[in-house]
Amino acid sequence: MKLNSKSSLAFPRPLLLLLLGTVSVHFVHSAPGPMAVNPLIKTVTDDVSELGEGPYWDSQNRALYYVDSVKGDYKRLNPDTRAVQKVNVGNILVSIIIPYAAENETFIVSRRHQALKLHWPSGNTTVLATVAPELEGVERFNDGKCDPRGRLFIGTVLDGPNGDPVPNGGGLYRLDGNKFVELTRGYTITNGMAWSNDANHTRFFLNDSEGRKIYSFDYNIENGTLSNKKVMIDCDQSPDFVKDEYPDGMAIDKFGFIWVAMWNGGRIVKIDTNTARVVDEVKLPRNKIPSSLAPGDYEGNSGFFVTTASIGIPENQKQDDGKILHISFQGGEVYKFRP
Repeated sequence: MKLNSKSSLAFPRPLLLLLLGTVSVHFVHSAPGPMAVNPLIKTVTDDVSELGEGPYWDSQNRALYYVDSVKGDYKRLNPDTRAVQKVNVGNILVSIIIPYAAENETFIVSRRHQALKLHWPSGNTTVLATVAPELEGVERFNDGKCDPRGRLFIGTVLDGPNGDPVPNGGGLYRLDGNKFVELTRGYTITNGMAWSNDANHTRFFLNDSEGRKIYSFDYNIENGTLSNKKVMIDCDQSPDFVKDEYPDGMAIDKFGFIWVAMWNGGRIVKIDTNTARVVDEVKLPRNKIPSSLAPGDYEGNSGFFVTTASIGIPENQKQDDGKILHISFQGGEVYKFRP
């Protein structure tokens, strides 16, 4: 999620648009090489979110869970029927929804500065833990995921008096029982994250959207700790990025490349973490603001589901903004919550 009053909207460069019935499909040129992709982009639902975020593909039940952050909606999409169900917790910021590994229809979710246990059929919630309770919600949650052992990691933003994020005021936390443990701090909008998919998941990657930086850490899978923090990519210095686009959500594919949704950039970039360079991109000609992504399959094709935003875009300029997309190529893995 990249949301503050200073952000502007830019227009993505046009690409060839092919219409197959009612489904928009785009072919995107890929860089040459053994890992090059040639994806199909499809609109999965006509339901529009103001700020779609936090996608999680439940392959067992064939459902995509995600949120509309600013409306307080947790959503469940059946991609086969394109139908969307919602649970609303009021007009309050939400950012994640992740299934419990051992309990059906039960999820760990966020509501501003609280982590909750949500029972989907009833809509009932139970508070599990609160971050920085002394700040009473001034420090609030942003993106979050579970590591391969099922531990919840979630980033925060510290809101200033005028509502804009305090520079370097956010952090990254791990949920331990009923409390949050701070792991690292110094990010303006702590955002997308991913773990490397080697046997011991020895690296961790993290976006700071407003800081326009992508960090790497060494990761200890046994105790869930970070070390050796490095700036892997500074978008202000890298030739692979342009002004006014911001690294938002992140996912990792089966081959170890990370994919980052570029808020306000109309594209998703594929990054080689060994060289810290963009090796491919998927342009989204009908979406200005891709926000986050999660591996999952649609219509027999593996790839990524992509949440998008419609907030701040004039009505006469909206196309597929705020809708869920699916990009078909190599996918990855996601992990359920294990308390």
